[in-house]
Amino acid sequence: MSKTASFKLTAAIFAACTLVLVLVGTTFNTADADAVRQDPRLGYTPPVEGQTAPAPEIGVNENGQTFGIRGDLLGSEDPDLILVAATNGKTGYVLKTELDEATRANLSPEEAFALQETYEAFAADMLRTSLSEEVAGGELSLVGAAEIIQKLQVGDTPEIDYESIAEEAVDDYVPTARSGIDRSTLPSGDMIEEKYAEIVAQTTVFIPVYESDGDTVIGEYPVTQL
Repeated sequence: MSKTASFKLTAAIFAACTLVLVLVGTTFNTADADAVRQDPRLGYTPPVEGQTAPAPEIGVNENGQTFGIRGDLLGSEDPDLILVAATNGKTGYVLKTELDEATRANLSPEEAFALQETYEAFAADMLRTSLSEEVAGGELSLVGAAEIIQKLQVGDTPEIDYESIAEEAVDDYVPTARSGIDRSTLPSGDMIEEKYAEIVAQTTVFIPVYESDGDTVIGEYPVTQL
């Protein structure tokens, strides 16, 4: 995997409208340790069939704020401070209010959709400009750039076929010179991957990660807006 692929994959893992928060400190008693399976989607070890998971532990700091794992993963309400992994590898907490703002959870569906469209239009314009700079005698249409963004947002990140997307994008370039487009300068899959990774980085919002006191900042938590 290329350096840009690793960066994009990291940003995508941290992202998104479907955030996966790291859960730690949750254990289950079982008579057969080998029968307990780790579920990477949840980040904690679920009990074997027939066992009941204990209620998540929620603490309260000196400011009266609750802190612990995200509630909806185990059917309870979110605490004031939600457990996450910061970009520096440290484990800490993000404020629910700040996370809700970054993920648009505090907006109405109409407002969230409108904001998403704004980010996607911004990303398409950035991609159109950056990919057009690499092509001699032509430029990518805005419609074509928007289609590329949509294709890159579908499916699991490791399964994106950048080469196929680059081949399909050829038809979305329009000549800007009499001599026409120099096809040898059209972007490859690697170039599209690199440019998209840059856009993801520029449209990612970082919120503070705190100690359980809700005041001491120990890192940042990224939330992509695409």
